[in-house]
Amino acid sequence: MADMNLSEETSRRLNGWIGPDTWSSSHDLDWNRFYRFVDAFARNEGLHLDEGEVVEEITTRLKENREVNAYFQKEIQQRISVMSRILDFLRETQPEISQAPEADWELEELE
Repeated sequence: MADMNLSEETSRRLNGWIGPDTWSSSHDLDWNRFYRFVDAFARNEGLHLDEGEVVEEITTRLKENREVNAYFQKEIQQRISVMSRILDFLRETQPEISQAPEADWELEELE
């Protein structure tokens, strides 16, 4: 079982993204929840990502409420690939936050 020891905010944002049945859709609301999770991860956990660990964490949480078939595994992998690219971008363009997980920046809250 995965145990990433995520911050409370990051864990809440992860659950907020994967909680709805539509989490893997291409709907704007689902992408916005995903982006909020990535934002919280970057601020609280840092900009370095262990993709396998995050995939395992997401899979474990999803299995608590639903079956995780090959389609969902592929969707998880694709989203984590996007997450990795976002974090790479932030590392390259905002080196000041690269060193400090508790950096003082946040995506504007979307309603």
